[in-house]
Amino acid sequence: EKIVAGYPLCIRYDLEKVDCNAFLEDDHVFHFASQLLNTKSSIDVWLINPFPIECQVDVTLKPIDQSALHSPFDISDKTVIVEANSKKSVTIGFKPTACNKYSANFEASIHNQTTQLNTKPKSIKFGIEGSGTLPMISLLPATEMTSTRSTIINFGKTLVGLKKEKVINVQNIGVIPANIVLKTTQNVDDFQIILLTNTT
Repeated sequence: EKIVAGYPLCIRYDLEKVDCNAFLEDDHVFHFASQLLNTKSSIDVWLINPFPIECQVDVTLKPIDQSALHSPFDISDKTVIVEANSKKSVTIGFKPTACNKYSANFEASIHNQTTQLNTKPKSIKFGIEGSGTLPMISLLPATEMTSTRSTIINFGKTLVGLKKEKVINVQNIGVIPANIVLKTTQNVDDFQIILLTNTT
């Protein structure tokens, strides 16, 4: 809890209720909430030195999929000097560029610690995971779509001077908030959009 202070401790089952940044105690993994593509989320990991002398900490962040050309995770420092009886943070960033699931292993260990402190080797190790996503919406009832991805709502034949209305429900079926803009492609005033509720 002291290492990733400020984030809830939970188990993976809890993420089915609320997807959020959290440390999963059952898997020993820090979970990044689903992140919009090409945007960045970051957390601070605290390195605590309880000893009376300063120590050098080597930090690594390795993707589990070694064949990946690019990892969405990054670390602010690979080497950190932590003063005696103090703490210092390093920042882990997550910036996905594709709608995939990603994972990596974090490790922080004291450089030449057996020589410095005459103690058994100790290190901090835990997993990192996150998913890239895009907003997703659905229209009910189902509508047609043109080749340019404009939605067609068919009113059928309507007598001149009469008014027809159709109610379309816009649902957010994704895991992140969606900002929705509704507009007609016609320049004339034959169609009007009335917003009944304001939800995302």
